[in-house]
Amino acid sequence: MTISTPSLPLLDYFTGLNSASLSYLVALRIAPRFTQVSDLIRLSAIQNLAVLDLSDPHNTIDRPLSTFDERMLRAWVEMACPSNAKEMPRFQNLRVLLLGWQDYLDYWLFKYLNAFPQLCHVIVTDCRRMHNRNKSLWLPQVQKYGWEPRSAKRSAKSLRPIINETGDSLLGHVSGLVYESEDNLGNLLNENKADMQRKRKPVVEMWLNRPRPWAHIVDEFPGTRTVWFDRISNSRATSHEDNQQSEGLDRETQGFPRLGRRLPDGSKRARDSEPINSDADSQQRPKKLPHRLRKTERRDISELLTQFS
Repeated sequence: MTISTPSLPLLDYFTGLNSASLSYLVALRIAPRFTQVSDLIRLSAIQNLAVLDLSDPHNTIDRPLSTFDERMLRAWVEMACPSNAKEMPRFQNLRVLLLGWQDYLDYWLFKYLNAFPQLCHVIVTDCRRMHNRNKSLWLPQVQKYGWEPRSAKRSAKSLRPIINETGDSLLGHVSGLVYESEDNLGNLLNENKADMQRKRKPVVEMWLNRPRPWAHIVDEFPGTRTVWFDRISNSRATSHEDNQQSEGLDRETQGFPRLGRRLPDGSKRARDSEPINSDADSQQRPKKLPHRLRKTERRDISELLTQFS
């Protein structure tokens, strides 16, 4: 079902898709760039939402930026884990999250995902801050929160038969990801494959606000553009300290660590503060070589992230 230009408030469509009894599941594709923040929050009304695809159309000068960012995800987490016991937890059946052409996406995403109990796959494509070429920047953080990326070739190979399920590469259906997630979801829930198949539900797929199809997965080799992440552990949940650190980041810089020298107690030294006299500093330093004789020490980005994480 495709509705390029909705004539009703989006909440009406969300209410129509909802099934409190989970008689069927929903795969929803929606473009955040054409969707208001309040409507993205109202996605929580779909209790049977199993696949959510947030894919924006081509970038142009006159089109607004995406409304999906870290603040939006924190709002979803608060609804998934309400502080009031009387409130119903939301997003309890979300299994797969697809993110395409998102301006603000970075590895901050993964520290919130354990709030969604059935989420087992995250698939990212054409996001400038997260792709296979800058893998060393985000891999340590992603693995820390219990996720593992597939290689670029395997990511594309896994997606192609699903996106091209109907034989029409321009459609790019994503509902097949519900059944693709059964093996990983069974491992998370400690259920075998036969039990997962017996619990299968029909899937309704809807497109709203002209989301961009993932036709490039079929039409061309995606190279480093697409990354498929599998959830392998629930060992680490979102920490309050991590949330506080991320709140101070600007939309243009969020997700990138700020480099600085750490003191022995773990705190950072201000740039204009007095130097610290430590044992290492008190030792005699070797005589500096002329600039032309110095060898440039190159450090891997992953080592820097490990030092300042």
